[in-house]
Amino acid sequence: SNLEKDVWASPDSAVSWDRLPDPPWEARRGHRAVHCPNGVVLLCAGWNGSVRLNDVWISSDQCRTWQDRGNAPWLPRYSFAAVACLDSSILVIGGDGGDLDDPGYLQDVWRTDDMGVSWQALPAPPWSGRRGHQ
Repeated sequence: SNLEKDVWASPDSAVSWDRLPDPPWEARRGHRAVHCPNGVVLLCAGWNGSVRLNDVWISSDQCRTWQDRGNAPWLPRYSFAAVACLDSSILVIGGDGGDLDDPGYLQDVWRTDDMGVSWQALPAPPWSGRRGHQ
């Protein structure tokens, strides 16, 4: 199923790459990782080959170690958007929250101001539910 869980970093603007230690989360695809202005990297959600996920992980040491923030209150999803804002808040937007036989395109926006410890639902956006946006 071509699911991976490797993490790579480039010390020289993508001229060369170093593989970092294997992270503790399960292999997945359709997840998102965002690099915040404060240097924290947050990785969340995706698909593990059988179910959608809503777990949240953070790293504050350039992706060498990770802390599990547990499951977020938003629906499990993959192929969604995640945005790091200048104030270090993070938005999770839409995605596919259905099952393989009946995709459910989500029309929601969630915000965390504390690196995934807590999340609040924002008002529904004016656009229709969708996936694959970034």
